[in-house]
Amino acid sequence: MKTKMKKGLFIGSAVLAISLASTTSAFATTDPTKALKTKITQLTNQVTGLKKQVTSLTSQVTSLKKQITTLTSQKNTLTSTNKSQQTQINSLKSEVARLNKLVPTVKAGKVYQDGIESGGSNFVSMGNKQYVQVDTIIPALSTYKSSDYSYDGTNLYLGIKPSNGVVNLTKLPIYSTYGQSMGSSSDWTAINKFPNSSFAINGKKYYNGISGYNRYNDDEPANIGYKLSRKYSTLEFLLGMDDITRDGEEQSKLVVYGDDEIIYESDKIDYLDEPKSISISVKNVNVIKFEFIGRYSQTYYYQNSTYTDIVNPILIP
Repeated sequence: MKTKMKKGLFIGSAVLAISLASTTSAFATTDPTKALKTKITQLTNQVTGLKKQVTSLTSQVTSLKKQITTLTSQKNTLTSTNKSQQTQINSLKSEVARLNKLVPTVKAGKVYQDGIESGGSNFVSMGNKQYVQVDTIIPALSTYKSSDYSYDGTNLYLGIKPSNGVVNLTKLPIYSTYGQSMGSSSDWTAINKFPNSSFAINGKKYYNGISGYNRYNDDEPANIGYKLSRKYSTLEFLLGMDDITRDGEEQSKLVVYGDDEIIYESDKIDYLDEPKSISISVKNVNVIKFEFIGRYSQTYYYQNSTYTDIVNPILIP
């Protein structure tokens, strides 16, 4: 019995010894200082990583700030440019509006003289002004045909081009006249037009020349004189009876004097005769005088006097 108890005590002692050994080994494995150091190392590594991230983020923030500064500068530049361009746009709009007013509009129409159609023309409206086509308006308003006028890009020439002192007779000052007052023109002669109408021969109007008429007999003809001062060699003009004469039985005649000597005398001019081209030598003539001789109907007094026209007179040196 005693033997069994000793044996059991021995076994229990052995188990207790093994148990204590195991506990001692466990305490040796879980050293708190070592674990703390490990944790500190881990945290230190994390802090180092975070610092690197902060440095990287700081660099990114600095870069973004520079980008913001650049973009702000670009924005300010674009704003200024936009204002400048807007000013230019407004200026261009204003210019376009101005140019739109200058864009010509062209319409074809007819030309009427005293209620009678005399031709057609293209009419141009531009800049609150009205224009007509030269090629059509000149034949409609004058006796000049397309071959009688030319345009050199600066000047328009009707009839003979000015050269070597060629002048229009009516541009010279009147030297002498005879007759009674006709209103806006001197005596019984009219220069370039009558007081209330233009010259006309067979329905064709003329805007330059001299018209003389009589309400008296042949002994008292109207006349007009110009001083040529011996500067010219030839005088050219068209001669006919003005439509204002109105009486088909009327006749007239023109006599031209050079220094009181007859240098030209026309045939009888009948009402509605076509105008005749006349060329007279005026070489060495100091004063030239035109004498208008006519007769009048006894039925009428004023309306049926004779009106003789010298139109488009030019002096050639």
